[in-house]
Amino acid sequence: MQCLKIVVSVERTKCKNLSGVKFISPTKVKVPFDVSWQTIAVRAHPSLTIADKIDDKVRMFTSTLKFSTADDMTNRDRFAYRVKLTDGTYRLIGTYERPYPITLAQENMPEKETDNQMTDVTVTYTNARNLPIIEG
Repeated sequence: MQCLKIVVSVERTKCKNLSGVKFISPTKVKVPFDVSWQTIAVRAHPSLTIADKIDDKVRMFTSTLKFSTADDMTNRDRFAYRVKLTDGTYRLIGTYERPYPITLAQENMPEKETDNQMTDVTVTYTNARNLPIIEG
């Protein structure tokens, strides 16, 4: 059965805050309750794509999260992201360990006031594991 998978919210935390994350299966993780997530005000709807390829006989997953926000995204610490989908599940982009997600932000200052003035953000994460689902 096919279901809609649309990103409805994006949150972030510093990667160092995820030291207590435990993989309970190859596709699911348990995140400690005391992790503080910062909600990012995003313009509806962010996009999340996951692509896989074989590289030197190893299957690698590349996840790309794109969204626009009016929030300040200039902090260049290492951040992990939690995205909520329309089906109520959460996916985790990044962990405490390398490789870390790469965040690129593009500030827009257009010549017309009616054009996009939000910051366009692209988060890229490549790992041998697919993006895990966060369990309860």
